[in-house]
Amino acid sequence: MKLKNGKLDSGLLEKLLAGSVCDNDNVIVGPKVGADCAFVKFEEGVYAVGGDPITFEVSRPGYYAIHVNANDVAVSGAIPSYYTQTIILPTGTELCELNAIMEDSVNTAKDLGITLIGGHTEISDVVKRPLISICMFGQTIKKVNLAEDIQSGDVIVQINSLAMEGTAILAEMFSDELLMKYDEEYIQKAKDLIYYPGLSIVKPAVYASKELPVKLMHDPTEGGIVTALREIAVQTNCGLLVEEDKFIIKEQTINICKECGCDPLGLISSGTLLAVFSEEDANDALNSFVELGYKVAIVARFTDFVGEYKSFKDGEVGELREFKVDELYSITNYE
Repeated sequence: MKLKNGKLDSGLLEKLLAGSVCDNDNVIVGPKVGADCAFVKFEEGVYAVGGDPITFEVSRPGYYAIHVNANDVAVSGAIPSYYTQTIILPTGTELCELNAIMEDSVNTAKDLGITLIGGHTEISDVVKRPLISICMFGQTIKKVNLAEDIQSGDVIVQINSLAMEGTAILAEMFSDELLMKYDEEYIQKAKDLIYYPGLSIVKPAVYASKELPVKLMHDPTEGGIVTALREIAVQTNCGLLVEEDKFIIKEQTINICKECGCDPLGLISSGTLLAVFSEEDANDALNSFVELGYKVAIVARFTDFVGEYKSFKDGEVGELREFKVDELYSITNYE
């Protein structure tokens, strides 16, 4: 079977991981579909460890790499603190390009209080554009949140708009085409979504871990918010009902996705936080986020129907859509 570009299908990944047996007692959570990080126990506490590469063509790969990986650690209930970084650049890359990536990643990390502790840098004809891969870790704040603790009736809260990252990438890639319908200011605002409100969800995630009775968190990246919701649900012993009409989405995202022919619900979404709360705690949690200036909504609820993932939209219930690859891959033919 020939594999498609993009993040590996969750069903295939589950089969691959079935042969990976972790028999180390210090590993609390090891390789697992839908998990943002592993959890490893040390004498001084439990650390969340995660790693993600940046493979899309973006203007600031170092900036993206730090935020994407810091988000993974933060939603795992830990404070991102250290990282190693592997940079592989195409043959013919200028030294100034490498310097720019290094400075960008280090400065972005410094703004978040994260320290570079090692890595690897290489020039290779294997890649066509910069490939940045980071391993980031940090100590958990309270306890390890496990999907097994989620029960029927618990709800998922969306914090921040969906697909802002994908919107910014589309605005960058298809700027000329979009300028035929929208003015430069509109397109620039779409590009700037990676800065305002930005890709980072470290602050709200750390706040939730410290101050709120959050059960689990996840950040939608490749595959968008619908894929992220599935990734949470598949770890539980519950079904899921998603209320699509409740999704928080910006006007630029709706319009630009329409022009580019892609579905925003399957579009890469760093900058969005999904957090699980019990039904009893949900309203207080929403009010807390609102007081801090975040846009929030309850977008899904766990059900008793194990393995059934439904969607409620326009008054009708149907199957929750499944995106085999991120919408960026489907419209850009990334190689």
